[in-house]
Amino acid sequence: FENPVDTSMFTDYHKFVDTPMDLETVERKIGSDAYATPEDFEYDILTIFRNCDKYNTAKKYFHMVTLSKHTAKVFRKMFAQRLRPAERSVSITKKAPV
Repeated sequence: FENPVDTSMFTDYHKFVDTPMDLETVERKIGSDAYATPEDFEYDILTIFRNCDKYNTAKKYFHMVTLSKHTAKVFRKMFAQRLRPAERSVSITKKAPV
């Protein structure tokens, strides 16, 4: 998850995964302000988990799929909990008289 998949070791990776994503790429995109919305960031993070599911299901590494699904669920919950208060804060700020 941390770095791009080494396709010299996992030569069939692109057979299963169309859109590679990893945390190094996410970090680079954060640093370059490439995310227009929080949902764009969420999409990339969830792509990491979807890719893990696709590749490891095909390889029958079900323990990895189980771990990925659990971690994605935890991420979604944490993301929603943190996003809701931020959205409320923005909507309150927008409603405040100027």
